[in-house]
Amino acid sequence: LLPYIYTAARQCHDTGIPLCRPLYHLWPSRAEAYRHPGEYLFGDDMLVAPAVVPGNTGSGCAEVTAWIPPGEWVYEPSGRVYRGPTDATLLAPLEDIPVFVRGGAAIARQEPTRNTSERPGNPLIIEVWPGSRGGTQVYEDDGESTGYASGACAWTAVRQEATAIGRRVVVGPAEGEYPGMPRRRTYEIHLRESLPPDRVTVNGRTVPRAADRRHRGWWYDPVSL
Repeated sequence: LLPYIYTAARQCHDTGIPLCRPLYHLWPSRAEAYRHPGEYLFGDDMLVAPAVVPGNTGSGCAEVTAWIPPGEWVYEPSGRVYRGPTDATLLAPLEDIPVFVRGGAAIARQEPTRNTSERPGNPLIIEVWPGSRGGTQVYEDDGESTGYASGACAWTAVRQEATAIGRRVVVGPAEGEYPGMPRRRTYEIHLRESLPPDRVTVNGRTVPRAADRRHRGWWYDPVSL
């Protein structure tokens, strides 16, 4: 989640809005937002509802009652869509923290790294979640200097929308630059909770189907997607 977190950190710098946000920051007029002090937003598009009560010794799970704010939220482990405002009762195992993703969100990700200095960023993974529309602005800089303060940084706009014939994802050109910025980049678009597509086109050209992510083209993974 480094690209998502790094973008949120820049947002914190520019606006003072924290990365971890209590519910009443966004919904101050709703009483439910004050009744779930352990629940919080993580950036713009992720809702986290950790277990803060003892677990059941038999099942190894804790019962979590999460408040789902207005709008559509997708439960990350199962793909179930909740339409708020409502409550959701979940059983959370010790190794899991319940996370919901805003409907239509585009979450920027990258391949796992041992530390942030590796900064592969290529491919940049855009994880698109079910919803009518949504998007993001992915932020980058050199990760070392204070050059960002004088404008040495870049933003990449991403937007997505459901259409009558499928889903359209638009990745815009990077705006701005910084030292060491990649001149070419590969993107992976992950369509979460989706059925196999009939076809995929990029800039009007049909993309061939590939066996897996190691080959050029599109592939369908029913386990991770």
